[in-house]
Amino acid sequence: MLVSTDYLVTLLGTATAAGMAVTFVFLVMLVARRIRRRRDYRTTWSEGWIALAVGYVARGVFLQSVGDTVASSGGTRVWLLAFAAHFASLLGVGLFAFGSTLFARNLPRQVVLRATAVVVSVYSLAATYWTSSLPALVLWESPVMLVLYGWAGATLLLLPDGRRSRRTTGLAGAFALASLVWAAWFGVFGIAEITGTFSTGMLGVTLRYHAYVEAVLLALLGIAMLSVAMEQTGRELADATEALGVAHDQVRRAELYDLKTGCLNERAFEEQVGLEVARGAHGAVLICDVDQMHRVNSEHGPLAGDELLWHCAQVLRGSIRPTDRLFRWHGDEFVIVLPGASAEEVIPRFEKIIEASWPLRTKLARGPIQLAATLGGTDYATVRDLAGAVATAAAQLKERKPPRGSGALRLVIND
Repeated sequence: MLVSTDYLVTLLGTATAAGMAVTFVFLVMLVARRIRRRRDYRTTWSEGWIALAVGYVARGVFLQSVGDTVASSGGTRVWLLAFAAHFASLLGVGLFAFGSTLFARNLPRQVVLRATAVVVSVYSLAATYWTSSLPALVLWESPVMLVLYGWAGATLLLLPDGRRSRRTTGLAGAFALASLVWAAWFGVFGIAEITGTFSTGMLGVTLRYHAYVEAVLLALLGIAMLSVAMEQTGRELADATEALGVAHDQVRRAELYDLKTGCLNERAFEEQVGLEVARGAHGAVLICDVDQMHRVNSEHGPLAGDELLWHCAQVLRGSIRPTDRLFRWHGDEFVIVLPGASAEEVIPRFEKIIEASWPLRTKLARGPIQLAATLGGTDYATVRDLAGAVATAAAQLKERKPPRGSGALRLVIND
């Protein structure tokens, strides 16, 4: 079968457009799979590229079957190819428009997909009934294409300021350009179909090279769509990283802070958390032990004992400088690191502060609670001496601590 040069040029352009669509099928799907939870709009755009690729392949096979861009040909095979070209192309652009709408707002995806497929099917069946040539095929597609592309562009342009970016505006511009191109095709191919002047002047040039224009248009759309998808993926990854950082901070805080009192714990002391000032100065280490906690736990319950420890932590925390650090130690003990201070000076001061803070009220104790607090302390020369200073202060505390059951009680909590 002899074919014209115009036919070969158009067929090659259609194949180019089909190849462009297939390329962006894989690229958009690749971006959509960068993270596990795929967004509906990216899925819909990927499906749109698949449908569009099928549409251009069907158009190419349709041209091959017809044998010429202006020839009419009947037969079931040609009719099915025309329907496939109509349906897949319109469905692809419909999915672009729907995906852009999903990008802008939440919609029931499956319901809208079914409605889109039904409408496109009915329209394609009606169009195929009168389609016998490529100009007629494009003519029937044109009004729907320009509306769908225009809808997608307008949806992205109307995004609120917080969500609109240069990339979404660029994609909106690409959709708007596609709408204008299909508006031009509607006029050109409408004139060509009505007058039958397919190969004269500008109409002939348009007929031969319109597929190349569409291929360039698809490239612009694909690049803009990839840009938006990558931007959104980057934002989601940044949000996930931020959430992971917050979770890490929470875990880290749980590791370094005592949950009952809010003080730093022994692990924080071992890792020298908050001891930056202590690294550059000598100072004092104090240990405060709340005596006879076993009586509180046995007579009033462990919750009352926890409340007592919290009260003690509040008193100590309110009595130290911003450069000092308070640590919850073994059970009912607290360690205070005071850079630049002297144990001989601070022990009497803290004794007075503790004695002046009582009585305190507690809601959990079943009656009055009377307890004694004992202090021990020593000086340290460098931050490397802190562990040894704590051991020395603990030994001093043990010597000063009254025996269990002693009646020497100085701290009182009244219910």
